[in-house]
Amino acid sequence: LKPYSPPELRKVTWRISPPQYVGLPPIIHEGFATRKVPENSIITLGVELGELPPNVIAEVLHEDGSSIRLDNGIEGTRSLSRKLSDPWKGRIALSDADAPSREPVKSEEFSFLMIRDEPPVVEITEPAKDLELPAEANLLIEFFAADDYGVATADIIVSQGGKRTTTNVFVDPIEKEKTLTHVLSLADMSLAVGDVVAYHVVISDNKEPEA
Repeated sequence: LKPYSPPELRKVTWRISPPQYVGLPPIIHEGFATRKVPENSIITLGVELGELPPNVIAEVLHEDGSSIRLDNGIEGTRSLSRKLSDPWKGRIALSDADAPSREPVKSEEFSFLMIRDEPPVVEITEPAKDLELPAEANLLIEFFAADDYGVATADIIVSQGGKRTTTNVFVDPIEKEKTLTHVLSLADMSLAVGDVVAYHVVISDNKEPEA
């Protein structure tokens, strides 16, 4: 008989670093579980192995048969970092590089579900209907905007006579909900009786790298 020590998974640590714009601190946990994390979080996996066997290959195995190899660290550690752009599920497999015929040691299943960053919503609250106004009037536009993490920019686009103008509305500070106003001066537009002025609002959130 020849004694043999199979690969040993001593400790598994996960560090979840949400995108900076989300405003959430990093989270560290151990073991295997199902977690919900914000979209595009950086997940760093750290693995501590037993002393024997000396040459262990550590991988993450996925259901579709693909795998990701963990990087070798110091003193029997392995690590892997990836950005979560889709849900991630798998098992950690440890193989003895000096005994390739032996079956790998597999961990419990881990799973990361993704909290998607949804687009913002906006509603013009005032005026809430079409109006007829004198050509020299001022029109107060009020609108409500909301986002799961933060409303970053607001633009009012005005169309009249085939021309479009865009005006940026001051938003700072970035918040999840904003009620904003803008005064549209019809006198500056040289209108005639019967002219039609149309307007709409475009909201962008604070998602990075692209809102």
